[in-house]
Amino acid sequence: LSEDIRRCGKTLVMAREKETGKMQIIEALFCQKRMCSLCAFRRSLKNYSNIKTIVSEPEYKNLQWIFITLTIKNCSAEDLESTIHRLLNAFRKMTASQNTAFRKAFKGWFRALEVTYNEETKEYHPHLHVLACVDDDYFRKDNKNYFSEEKLCNQWQKFLNKAEYEVKENRIMTGGHKNQLIALHTKKTKKKYEPIDYVPVCHIEAVRDTQEKQIAEVAKYTVKPVDYSDKPEVLETLTKALDRKRCSALGGLMKETSQRLKLEDAED
Repeated sequence: LSEDIRRCGKTLVMAREKETGKMQIIEALFCQKRMCSLCAFRRSLKNYSNIKTIVSEPEYKNLQWIFITLTIKNCSAEDLESTIHRLLNAFRKMTASQNTAFRKAFKGWFRALEVTYNEETKEYHPHLHVLACVDDDYFRKDNKNYFSEEKLCNQWQKFLNKAEYEVKENRIMTGGHKNQLIALHTKKTKKKYEPIDYVPVCHIEAVRDTQEKQIAEVAKYTVKPVDYSDKPEVLETLTKALDRKRCSALGGLMKETSQRLKLEDAED
């Protein structure tokens, strides 16, 4: 895997447009691995392009923008996958219903998962970055849906404790005079994670410059690439933990706009 990442993008075939002289890649070998910093950078450019296109639409003209960070305590390599699943499941529950406080406050959002590694403690820090849009009267004092940092932390703790994971149990059904195997039945049940007894650290702030380019820059930052090709044990842990995980996603109004414009999903 490290070798695939090191070789990624080393061979490019370029073509030059006769009229403009502009260079363009017409053939290349990209590894498309989740943990490849070059491929991650290319995905971030796709997110940048998509979000810049979305927020340029007329319905976003008078909206305000909020940048949110949602965290959980650092974890070991062994617990990373379950911790990531808990983060994503909690956010899914927090945004699933129109009746949640989050959905009442935020009209649309771009969500990105980031995992950083601490070399000193050998721990991993998975967290979520969210770029969300709100109505232009969001910051009025009489707005009951306004999110302070304290409210955000309490809401996030609530949904982290509501997060569920799936447990599969295989049941063998036997019968007949020789008690032979009749069928193999898999039962799926959902269980909640152990509740956290602390208020997680969260951060919320307004995006000051609401130009389309600056908004898209914030989105691109949330999926910044990191090169771990020289740390095989970290690369292996992250590759396994992020397997089949959606690291970035759109929701609410932003998802609706993306579907209407038929934009290509950066995760694909």
